[in-house]
Amino acid sequence: MNRNTQQLGYLSARGIIILTIIYLIVLLLPLVTSQESGWRPAVTSYYRIEPSGGFLSDFNGSIFYFRTLLIVILFACIHEFTPNLSKVFSKISLIFVALFAALHTLGFTGQFAIRNFNINACDNECLLYYIHSLFDNYITSVNVMAFNVFSGLAELFLIPVFSKSNKIEKKIRFTLLIAGTLNLLSALMFVLNNESLSVSCMLFSLIIFITFLLYYIEVLKRFKSTVNGE
Repeated sequence: MNRNTQQLGYLSARGIIILTIIYLIVLLLPLVTSQESGWRPAVTSYYRIEPSGGFLSDFNGSIFYFRTLLIVILFACIHEFTPNLSKVFSKISLIFVALFAALHTLGFTGQFAIRNFNINACDNECLLYYIHSLFDNYITSVNVMAFNVFSGLAELFLIPVFSKSNKIEKKIRFTLLIAGTLNLLSALMFVLNNESLSVSCMLFSLIIFITFLLYYIEVLKRFKSTVNGE
């Protein structure tokens, strides 16, 4: 891995951490500013956007989208860092990240498009409502596949890239295992109509992913020190 790749991986990792922290703060803000017991982030912030989401909802959706773009850059840098014997795993992981980004883009744009789908009172109101619900459920399914399934598989396939003998890389393997498992479990809970548990798993996976990034940054710092020492 050359210095440019190392620097790009370092910056993208730090950017993902910053955007994820901002995202979580804005996401959890209603718990501090209001006493609404019915707040459900699984519906309002992850899989669907409410018609009256407001500025903060749009802002947070944009933050999460730009975070996705940085994840693609990060995984590309990790692929360059991977030894030849393990590159097949990093390549599969990168493919899943690309699918994650593509579906997230589709879901992100679709969530805004669905807001402009107005159901006007007319003879075909029931048909229009059916079309609206169908499109809403489709976008939700796309987001679940992106956020949970493909991101979880990308994390799990990245595990063999890191060494078992290095202490910090062992921790990276462990955090990736937890994050990937939580993402897949989140998708399963959503299929089972348990949205509260689904979003809980996803929130914990985001936190665990931040831990992975901190360990990965430490690996990059050690690489930089080795290069400078040479």
